[in-house]
Amino acid sequence: MPIADAQIVYSGTQNIGCVLGGNTNRCYANINNAGGNDIEIHRNHAFGNQLIQIDEFPGGGFEVNGFHARVVGIYVYPYANVTGAVIGAGGPWGFQSGQANSLSEINGAYPNDAWTPLPNGETRYVGIRGTVGGATKYGWVQLTKNGFGNHTIVDWAYNNNTGQSIEAGQTSLPVELMSFDYEIERNEVKLFWRTASELDNAGFDIERSEDGANFRSIGWVDGHGNSSAERSYEFMDKDLSQGKAYYYRLRQVDFSGKKDYSKVITAKLGGGSVVVSELYPNPTNSAKKVSLDFTANKEGEWKASFFDVSGKAMNTGASLDFTLTKGDNRLNFDVSSLPSGIYFLKMEDGVERVYRKLVID
Repeated sequence: MPIADAQIVYSGTQNIGCVLGGNTNRCYANINNAGGNDIEIHRNHAFGNQLIQIDEFPGGGFEVNGFHARVVGIYVYPYANVTGAVIGAGGPWGFQSGQANSLSEINGAYPNDAWTPLPNGETRYVGIRGTVGGATKYGWVQLTKNGFGNHTIVDWAYNNNTGQSIEAGQTSLPVELMSFDYEIERNEVKLFWRTASELDNAGFDIERSEDGANFRSIGWVDGHGNSSAERSYEFMDKDLSQGKAYYYRLRQVDFSGKKDYSKVITAKLGGGSVVVSELYPNPTNSAKKVSLDFTANKEGEWKASFFDVSGKAMNTGASLDFTLTKGDNRLNFDVSSLPSGIYFLKMEDGVERVYRKLVID
């Protein structure tokens, strides 16, 4: 439930059948719900081989001018994005040669079929970049492969903020969260947040974690249902331990049971030994080198490790053990061996543990 979520235009579940029984068969989707068609899935034929390509269909209102997918050399794979992949100005963006605004199985190399190895029943996101009224928007189309030439257009979404990124799978709830923050009062953490508007808002489940990864509910605050005015909320978490970091997030629930999550904030009660920045640049640039800043109150030995979203430990090929000196420290990580995706960096010294999220384009 980041602030930008209030600007995400989401289609809801569509499940449009797209059975392309013969060459040149097509099916269409309207991305901005304004009439007409914005994108087509087209079964084509070249060099005796069949392929599926996704093309812009001009005149639909959301004028597609780019596709975000996994690019390997000259090859562009539409079914590359997974949930949480950041789709925005950083790319990667791929284009079908000879057809400026389309994305096919293979970019400029028709004889091969890149979608065939994808198992039937698999669902993937295709990132799209387009313009509405001359303003650049980023979004996605979610597709399920049922078989060759047989797809389902599950749903689609785009961020109505001009030039703003969107995460694959990210949708909007009708609650516009303006802020989410905290204050520390002795051994207590006071959480407070504000909404700009609400629609069918049942309330907020407050969740806490002590490791930044595993969250549990610690309380509930009722919402205002429907409101066009600013609303303020607060929650007090009591009897906490000095020297520990606590991670908090809001799980907002509407009356239909649909839910969404806020950003995670970290509150650290006095007595801790380090203050840790976020990883940067994040997402990484093409060099795939990231840094992290520490301010330490004492010298100490720390270990670090990277994990993917499934919890699998990743090998970066370099030692991740390091010594913090008292004062300011900067750590540099070479993550060029990691493929595109979302990862978590875990740092621990036997007493404290810190998690940071990393996105690699």
